[in-house]
Formats: sequence, C-alpha cells, structure tokens
Amino acid sequence: MTVLLTVLRWLAFMASLFGWFCLTVRLTKLKAAFVPVVTICSLTVTLFTFGMLHLLQPAAWVLFFVGIGLLILFLVLAIRRRFSFSFLISPPLLFFFFASAVFIPILWGAHYYHYDNFSHWGTVLSEMLHFNDFPTAHTVVVFRDYAPGTASFLYWFCSVVGRSEDVALMGQALFSCAALAPLFFRVPKVRSFRFFGYVLLSAVLISLLVYDDGTLQVYNLLVDALMGFLALSAWFLREEYRDHPPTAWAFLTPVLTFLLLVKSNAVLLLVFFAVFLFYDSRKAPLSKWSRFLFLVPFAGGLLWNVLWKSYRDVTYGVATDSYAFYGIIQTFKERSPSFYWNILKLFWDKITDFSKIYVVFFVVLNLLVLGALLLLRYRKSDCRYLFRTWLAANGLMVGYAAALMFMYGFIMAAGEAQHLAAFERYIVTPTILFTAMLTEALITSLSDALPHRPFPLRILPLCLGLLLLSLTFKQASQLVVRPDFSSTERGMVMETLQKAAEIIPRNSRVAMCNGKRGRRDLYYYLMMYELKTRVCFDLDLGYPEYGISTDVKMLQHYDYLVVSAKHYLMASELVRAGYTVQWSKDCSVYRIKRANNGDIFIYPAISPIQN
Repeated sequence: MTVLLTVLRWLAFMASLFGWFCLTVRLTKLKAAFVPVVTICSLTVTLFTFGMLHLLQPAAWVLFFVGIGLLILFLVLAIRRRFSFSFLISPPLLFFFFASAVFIPILWGAHYYHYDNFSHWGTVLSEMLHFNDFPTAHTVVVFRDYAPGTASFLYWFCSVVGRSEDVALMGQALFSCAALAPLFFRVPKVRSFRFFGYVLLSAVLISLLVYDDGTLQVYNLLVDALMGFLALSAWFLREEYRDHPPTAWAFLTPVLTFLLLVKSNAVLLLVFFAVFLFYDSRKAPLSKWSRFLFLVPFAGGLLWNVLWKSYRDVTYGVATDSYAFYGIIQTFKERSPSFYWNILKLFWDKITDFSKIYVVFFVVLNLLVLGALLLLRYRKSDCRYLFRTWLAANGLMVGYAAALMFMYGFIMAAGEAQHLAAFERYIVTPTILFTAMLTEALITSLSDALPHRPFPLRILPLCLGLLLLSLTFKQASQLVVRPDFSSTERGMVMETLQKAAEIIPRNSRVAMCNGKRGRRDLYYYLMMYELKTRVCFDLDLGYPEYGISTDVKMLQHYDYLVVSAKHYLMASELVRAGYTVQWSKDCSVYRIKRANNGDIFIYPAISPIQN
C-alpha cells in the first residue's frame, strides 16, 4: 500500500509539473528539450524567494495546486483544439519522464550514506521539512553560507510525494533528468539511432554519479554532479538560440540563477558562460546598448545571491564563515613553499592517473575529436562547430582545474588542502559538461558531414555511447548495486539513533558517546541529523588522553546520554566521576536526572513516560 501511495503521489507531482510545462510552452514557444529544466529552475527560484519571506509551505502548495489547475485548463483547451500536447511525446520529454520513473525502484528504501549529508545537505532538508521554513538562527546546520537552492525543490517534492530519504533522492534524480533532457535538443524522433545513442550518453553521465573517490552520489544529496547537469543544460540552450542571443539570455536567466543557488563555487561555471555570452553579444547584429543584455542572466544570479546573504545575516544575526573571503594574502604568507610544492605534485599525480575516469575521458574524447577534425578537414563548414566546441571544452577543463588549485592553495583549510580533499567530486562537475559538449559535437558534425549518411555513420551515436559506457562500466554497475546498509558506518548506529529519536523529546540537551568506532565527527553530525536536537555535544570516551574524567563530569549539564557503540569502560568511568549509575548492557539511551541535593542519577530511558 505504501508503494502504491508513493507512486500515486509521484504521478500527482508530475501532473503538476506538466501543467507548468504547458504554460511555459504556451507563453514562450520554448523548444521541448529545454522546457523541463527552465520551468523547474524558474519554479524553484520562485519557491526560494518565498522561503526567504517565511512563506515556504504555502508557496509550495500553491505551486502544486496551480500546476494541477493549469493541466486541467490545457486539457480543456486541447479538447477544443486550441492547444496541443504533442511536445510531451517528443524525445526529450519522453526521456525525462521514463528516466525519472526508472529511479523509483532503484532508490526505493535507500538511505543517505555520505558524511556531507549529515553535516549539511540532508540536515538542511530535514529541518525545512520539520519546520516548514528555512533554517533559523537556532539551526543545527553548520555551513550557513550555502543557499538552500536544491533543498527548496526537494522540500516541494517531498511535501507532495513523501517525507523520507528515498523520496528526497528520487527528487534529486528527477531534477537531474530534467537537466539532462537538453542532450536531445537535436534529436528529431524516438525511433532513431541518435535517440538511443543519447540515452546511452545519459547513462554514461549518470554513471559519473559514482565518483572516483568511491562516493555513491546517487544515494546522496551532494550537488557536484547536478551542477554539471545544469551547466550542460545552459550550454545547449545557448547553442540552440545562438543566432538570437536575447532569447538565449532570457531562458538562461533562471537556469544560471538557480545554478548559483545550488552551491557558491558555481561561480566558476558562470565565469565560463560569461565569456561565451559576451562573445555571442559581439557577433550578434544588435545595437550598442542591447549587447550588454548578456549580463542579465548573471545579474539575476547576483541579485538572488545578495538577497540570500541579506536574509542569512538578518536571520543568523552574526556574520557567517565564508571561504571565498578568507584572508588570501595572509594565507599565502603563512604557508611555506614546500606546502605549495606538495599540492602541485599531488595535483600532477591526480591528472596523470589513468585509473581516474576524468583523465580517461579527457584523453579519449580529445583523441576522438582530433581524429574527426582530420577526417573533416576537407569540409571546413562541418569542422567549424566541432573545432570551436573542442577549444571551449578544453578551456573549461583547464580553467576549472586552475580554479580548484587556487582554492586549495589560498582558500581551503590547510588540513584539507594538503591532500586535495574531495578533488574527485569537484572535478566531476566540468567532466560532465566536457563529455556532453564533445560527444554531442562529434555526433552532430560527423552526421552532417555526408548528406546521405551511410549505415555506419547512422549508428555512430550508438557506437560512441557504447564506447563511453564501456569506460564507465564499473561506475554504472554500482548504480544498481546498493550498498549493504548494515555494513556502513551509518547503518551501525542507525538503530541506536532511531531508538533515541523515539525516546528523547525535542530540544533536550543530549550527550553522545561514540566508543572506539570510526570518526567522531561523523557520529556527531549523525546525532544532530537523526535527533534534530538544538544543543548537541560530542562526548567520546575512546580517547583517554583528552581527559575522560573532565568530559564525563560535563554530563551533569545534559538531559540524556546516547551510547552509539557499547564501551565496557563506560560504567566504571561514570561511577568514578561520582554519578549514581544503573547500567544495562542492552540499553543505548540513558536519562540523566539531577536531584535536589545535587546527586546525579543515570539510568536507562525506556520511554518518555517512564523518564
């Protein structure tokens, strides 16, 4: 029954989206491939705006019911032959619908695994769903600089479909599929080799959700791959309307605005697009002042970024940390030449490591393009598009890598920078765009080279897709092989934390003992995510050198003790600290009670009533 209800809710959400799609087509005549991403980005930016006004919940439901109303309206118009739903059966929309549906069984019952979900992405969404508002001044969210861009869409999706982790992952997948639909903007029909070639290319790009560092993005709310998909949409949107730049700039505005709201380092992609939109404005037959309209998409992103920072400063009441404005000069003075030499050496090792998929793709696609350019050298008109795309894609990779090096050298904390933390996740963003740009340019240029196109040329898209898929087979296979939840670090403490969540009242002061298992900060963030407490403390009895007795004595300031890993020294340490302890080896949640005479009692907490 739960499965049926979730599927019906998912279909209701899709029906609302289709209503908005119809409105977009009716008002703008936008090509079908770009309707999903432009519409969803516009709606999410709208929802984000109302979220800053503390109207998140009413805005989400208004958008949903207005979408349903629009679908009914256009159904009536279609019956009267005043509107056509033909765009819904175009290759891009069919891909969007069926690819989104495929993720339902893949993600059903899945959980978040990655550390960053609990330190930020999952926690933000959890709080928004609980309070129906953006995180407040008393939030447990740590990275307050990050705008809740994707969380705004996921809040809307989860409010309709269901408030669970697997549903949130389905929402993230749906957004990714909408951003991948523009790959099909030159595909005329479904029954063609080109369509199935691009389906394989989509599978290749989605397989990059399994990063080289082992992170399974498909089971997480991390946004590095989503940024690449959105950049892909923006690039092909620019290509489609390249002959009429003002139209491209208008449609790019919601996409690039939302891209900046996803994560602040998307500014690197905005710089990339600024170069090409400026170039388009110079080549277009526009008046002198009209050429500056290419700044409109970036002005939109800047405006909402300023609004978010203003909201953040007012809401949190204090200036939040921002890596972007860290004292770069001071950092340079503090770090030695050997530090920079070490990260340069490590960077070189990473970009020359052929076990990394981003290195393999960079080499293979460059070789394929160079071969195609040699093949087409006698047809300069067919070479032009491929050549300029090749230059742009390589410029993207080199520029993005240089920007990452700058970030590691001057912005990121030394402890993370010295081993290029999360490099494989960061580099996947330009790799997705690089792969999509060059593969599409190869297929288009070679297909247009010969007017009659013999059979080997007609199956070229399929061959290219199969080639790239063979290179990512290891990653692709992991998309459908779900990790054993009980064997993950999170699975090991999930039962304990769920039990605590059932017993401990919200806003209680909670201390947590990690025992000797794993990294202590992971459990700290897990506790905040699962228990959603307002005051949390990470108590770890596994490290005597840090002064156990002092930490244990601090328990008197808390209401509950959660033991995430059984530790045989726990009882003796608590007794030594002067507590009266009623210990149970099968219990993981304890009540801390203060008597009028000052004595502290620690005993099993079975239920809120028995506390």
